[in-house]
Amino acid sequence: MKSNNYSAFSFLNQNRKINRNKVKELIQSIEQHGFIESRPILINEKNQIIDGQHRFMALQYLGLPVVYNIHKTNGNDDQLVLALNKNQLQWKLNDYIHLHAEKGVKFHNEVRSIDEKYKYGTSVCLELCYGSVPKPFDIRMGKNLPIWKMRYDVADFILSLKEIPYYKSSKFVRAVIILFQKANDKQILKLKKHMISIPQQAMTSQYLAIFSNILNKNVPIGKQITL
Repeated sequence: MKSNNYSAFSFLNQNRKINRNKVKELIQSIEQHGFIESRPILINEKNQIIDGQHRFMALQYLGLPVVYNIHKTNGNDDQLVLALNKNQLQWKLNDYIHLHAEKGVKFHNEVRSIDEKYKYGTSVCLELCYGSVPKPFDIRMGKNLPIWKMRYDVADFILSLKEIPYYKSSKFVRAVIILFQKANDKQILKLKKHMISIPQQAMTSQYLAIFSNILNKNVPIGKQITL
């Protein structure tokens, strides 16, 4: 079927976010080679686009008719969206976070909120919300993981160190998370005064070793901290 009534179609919130660069590439491809009608856009019974949202945007921009097929999903839009995209561009964790956040999963919604506020990137925000590295399988499956209570404390602490070039690197953030889990407020404040002088490291364990050396300097053996 074909239609120029673009307003009749809508997007599924669960689908991945629109990639503007991909839309531009499709526009250029269609202008050069035309639209391949053997790859119609797939919609559900409510005229929501299940597959082909980037093609839809390109066709709308060019004023060309939307070629589409209707597929009865019986409410199983999420499963179909995931199945279709497995055979196309590989989904990133951020795509799964967006999908499950839209479905109301609290953990995924919190990860998205942290990322929108601090712009630290998906992997860092996942660790902040979980307090360690969650299993990618749990993220993809939409498991509602427990949310770490100190996430905003660490996020604000990292933001206060933005003069350090590597302050958003995953290895450094992971070390700071462990620091907050094991050190008290006085020790964290002491270490913060020396942060600017710490060179970038290749591994989290190297940061932790430096943190420990700074915190344990002139401290009796029985009162030293192990990170």
